[in-house]
Amino acid sequence: MSKEIINFVEKIQGQLMLDLATGNKTSLETIANNLIARHRTNQRDICQAYEVVKHSLLG
Repeated sequence: MSKEIINFVEKIQGQLMLDLATGNKTSLETIANNLIARHRTNQRDICQAYEVVKHSLLG
């Protein structure tokens, strides 16, 4: 896995943990879409990071 993907995995996981701690109900998809909106040139890496996080959550 590239450093960029690992970076986005950490960002997604961090946002999920923050949302859990604060009681926000933001979906994983929404978090990924927000990242894509801010980092358009890294869309492929963000999508891969989304899949990594999704699979780690589902088991």
